[in-house]
Amino acid sequence: MPPQKGTERYRLWKLHIDEAAAKRRNVPLSTEHCKKISKSNKGRVKSEEEIQHISEGLKNKPKSPEHRKHLSEANMGKTSPRKGVKLSEKTKNKIRIARIGTKSSDETCKKISESLIGNTRTLGYIHTDETKIKMRWSAHKGEDHHNYKGGITELDKTIRRLPEYNTWRYGVFDRDNYTCQDCGKHGGDLEGHHDPKTFAQIIKENDIKTVEDAINCKELWDINNGVTLCVDCHDKRHLKKEE
Repeated sequence: MPPQKGTERYRLWKLHIDEAAAKRRNVPLSTEHCKKISKSNKGRVKSEEEIQHISEGLKNKPKSPEHRKHLSEANMGKTSPRKGVKLSEKTKNKIRIARIGTKSSDETCKKISESLIGNTRTLGYIHTDETKIKMRWSAHKGEDHHNYKGGITELDKTIRRLPEYNTWRYGVFDRDNYTCQDCGKHGGDLEGHHDPKTFAQIIKENDIKTVEDAINCKELWDINNGVTLCVDCHDKRHLKKEE
């Protein structure tokens, strides 16, 4: 049992332990010794101080290819002890910042793709609006995105797929009691129409060049500048303006 912390005896004991550890640092342990250590530590809960000490010791310490292979084989088929553990916002931000500007190699992308074949874990999963916005403004967009094809998607089509656009539409529908304001038809296929200012006018007047500009434009999402129309009446309005 170690001496009480803060005493001279504890200081000398700790110095002796550190010196012994330094001598053993570059001496590989036998398999039997490793098993004994593993058995003695089984079920033991480490203190926060110990966890911090181990973390600092392993920081920036690269693993050899043999070590990585050994870890991979040892964990194959096992359920990760981290499964179901929710990361704190602080940890998520650290990971996010660390990955900014990084790009996975073609080999890594291929491995990820192959590992997901037949995976139905996220099948039918619907992301929240908040998650969609985070994904949309992540580092992997525009030229950094693997599927970038020179910006062929028109801005107005992108804006109409935004969660904010759906919120605006249904806000207009609710106010108009899901009734076409031109012919009086109730329900069915309804569409939201910007009026009296058109969608194009708002885009031009507010100099909207990006999706972020659109999200921050309050006038674009004002339900007082919208009207509920059925498909036929909506088409008629656009035909009148073209004439």
